[in-house]
Amino acid sequence: MKKFIAFLLISVCLFSFIGCKQNENFIELDKTKMPVNYYARYHISTSASNAPDGKLEYNMEYAVSLNEETGQLEFKGKANEPWTNGQTGENLKEGRQIITTFAFLQYAEKEGISFGMPIKLEQEFMVDVEESFYTSFDYSFDYSLNSGFLKTKVYEKNSETGFKEDTKSVTLTKQFFDKDTLPFIMATFPESDGVINVCSGNRNSLQRTRYEFTEDETVETGAGNFNCKVVRIRPDTNFSVNSARIYFDKETGVPVMVTHDSSKMILTELKFN
Repeated sequence: MKKFIAFLLISVCLFSFIGCKQNENFIELDKTKMPVNYYARYHISTSASNAPDGKLEYNMEYAVSLNEETGQLEFKGKANEPWTNGQTGENLKEGRQIITTFAFLQYAEKEGISFGMPIKLEQEFMVDVEESFYTSFDYSFDYSLNSGFLKTKVYEKNSETGFKEDTKSVTLTKQFFDKDTLPFIMATFPESDGVINVCSGNRNSLQRTRYEFTEDETVETGAGNFNCKVVRIRPDTNFSVNSARIYFDKETGVPVMVTHDSSKMILTELKFN
């Protein structure tokens, strides 16, 4: 099973394009509209060639909080999804892939770091029946050096050291956002179309991305009905039709649904602290 399937909607659907032009336009966000201190559960469904009936379904949990001591937004996510090794017959292995993620974004204004920009990101992918399937990602951003650093650690069962590490760097722009947390801060954006820089699917580059507000819609979910603002996200190019839609609640700002083709992430439970 593809390791990054849990982040398909935000990582692949939104940013499966190549290339980026630097965008130095600064978008003024309204952090007073940022929803904090809540727990949300989402049901994710997406097509997967090696899943039963070609469809993969699982739940993803998020806890979003504001740490007033550090002046940062903290995101904690966890998913437990079906996993196979893609083989058949006696070679088939089935289990669960546990995905955990931690993200820290700037909230309090700080020189050189505006609201919503990422400070540190961590992700871990682990399969319960196959120890060789383990990957961790550590993303750190040094704004004094104007660089972001991606450290990848992959477990290789037959290697001498067991782990293989790789480090990449990317030059940052004046303002940019992380792909996985973008839906959670979308309510703070001005209600006008714009262009932003977003970390790519594998986070080794920044990509120019256009957002466009469309007509409001009412979305029915397991957590209730929500009157939502709808934002279309797509590459800032005339040569791509790839796009996704983010639906966020007009009252609370919480993301209610993200859709792209046959893939959907929809809210099933919401609790504020």
